[in-house]
Amino acid sequence: MSREEIEEQFLRYEERRDKLKLLFVELLLNRENLTDISRVKDGQYSLMTLETGVLDRLLVDVYSVLQAERRLVRILLTLRTQIQIINANAKIFFTKMALPRTDGKQVAAEYQTFMRSKEKLLVPLMTEALQILQNRFGLRDPLAEEEQTGNIGNNTQ
Repeated sequence: MSREEIEEQFLRYEERRDKLKLLFVELLLNRENLTDISRVKDGQYSLMTLETGVLDRLLVDVYSVLQAERRLVRILLTLRTQIQIINANAKIFFTKMALPRTDGKQVAAEYQTFMRSKEKLLVPLMTEALQILQNRFGLRDPLAEEEQTGNIGNNTQ
């Protein structure tokens, strides 16, 4: 291989690695958001939704890197589908809440039940996907590092 070919291959590898990092961060944030949404007190609701933008774009881009990790690919495809279902349900919920004569407490309770069931299903899958990415690609959870050092929200100088 020529030097230029080697450099090009290295750049492609680094680009894919950066995309894996983006995927990792999206999974972290979705796991945290899903947990927060499902823990809202009864009778209340969250306006948060989950993101699939990075997952949608990157599955194709990083598939060549991930294809050997069949379990991870299955999890990511499942997450993508389930998050789309959650977001569609959220749109329906928000529309119902905006309608006059809606029993808001009942609608919110049904939505919370739905979100709690999705949390039970998806948080373990998200955690497993994150662990595979950590073990296979050496990615680290920056949120866990902050939690361990106690620096979350700490503005000391």
